[in-house]
Amino acid sequence: MPYLLLPLLLLLTMPAHAVIQQFGANEHNSVWLSEGDNKFRCSLKQTIPNFGEATFRRIAGGKLNLKVDLIHPNRAEREVELIARPPLWRHQQKSRLLDSFQLNEPTTQVKFKAQQARVALTELEQGLFPTIRYYVKEDGNREVNAALSSVNFQPHYNQFITCLSQLMPYQFEYVKESKFYFRTGSSTLSAIDKRRLNEIIRYVKADPSIKWAHIKGYTDSKGFRNINDKLGERRAKTIQNYLASHGIGSGDIDLNIKSYGERMPIQSNRTAKGRTRNRVALFTLFNKEPPPPTPIPDFEFDNIFDNLPGQEPKYQAPKPKVSKLVTPITKTAVDKPAPQASAPTTPTSPTPSAPPLVAPDAAKAPAATKTEPPPPPSAAPSLFAPITADMVETGK
Repeated sequence: MPYLLLPLLLLLTMPAHAVIQQFGANEHNSVWLSEGDNKFRCSLKQTIPNFGEATFRRIAGGKLNLKVDLIHPNRAEREVELIARPPLWRHQQKSRLLDSFQLNEPTTQVKFKAQQARVALTELEQGLFPTIRYYVKEDGNREVNAALSSVNFQPHYNQFITCLSQLMPYQFEYVKESKFYFRTGSSTLSAIDKRRLNEIIRYVKADPSIKWAHIKGYTDSKGFRNINDKLGERRAKTIQNYLASHGIGSGDIDLNIKSYGERMPIQSNRTAKGRTRNRVALFTLFNKEPPPPTPIPDFEFDNIFDNLPGQEPKYQAPKPKVSKLVTPITKTAVDKPAPQASAPTTPTSPTPSAPPLVAPDAAKAPAATKTEPPPPPSAAPSLFAPITADMVETGK
């Protein structure tokens, strides 16, 4: 016989064709199970016979949630309600609606938000039965009730609370990659850097899967290259020494250290902001065997222009200036021959029989003076033309 029963008054007020179906554990089969996973996961479960399994769960850095895995797909026609029902021996207490939400399609898993999960845990702690209620219209408006029983809840709830208190406050993704910035020419860690390293140390000690780490030291482009190489190495070893002083040595993790100096800059060294970003040490943790680190590149000519990977050189040779008064000779003008002047065509006339006779006095006459053609209207007057008497008299 199911442990949960609706009050008789509620049964009488329901339509005659409505069917009520209840699921829940009784005092004999109400079993809770508390589980933990090395400070990274805590769960509290109960199986609802013939309905599914309800699980309260929280992971490192996450929120509390409640999910119910169903044996059969949910076919709710209206809202799904979360109700707090009293046990039979507290029949004088009334049921309360805690929250409700809508399911858009049939599903085999019902999920509750963090606030709803906390409310359900509080009701269980007070001895009440948090119940899921919904209706299925295609089965004659069937009402489904599935309850979590608070019987045998308290001992396992105490274990669950203890697990939550020891849970890590963040996940692996939070500490996977870190950047430590330095001042010019310095390899000293700041107070913020030490707090960040303390978080990393705490996580590495709690997670045995962390067995590899890479530290890469960088500098800006100021100073000599060999000095920058040594400075990048000092910055990387500063982090290594801090880990070793707090119990994380080479025997705990495989630590790879490389100094790239001013090679492979993270940002361009042409700006003050870019140089600030390049004075850094990159620290990466791995929970599986990592690929080998990037080999240290040799210096090339392009490094003079502080090119980032994938960028073209910013330097461009100056173009020669072309005078506006001289027309540049192009390849087309060289290849194409200049057009030849064709002789003017004259109308054909009959060939004279004999040249005309010229008078002797006409041969001695002087030839007519040739006048220069006027300059084209588009040509500008010369600034260096000689000044004539006519120009002075006329005032030109």
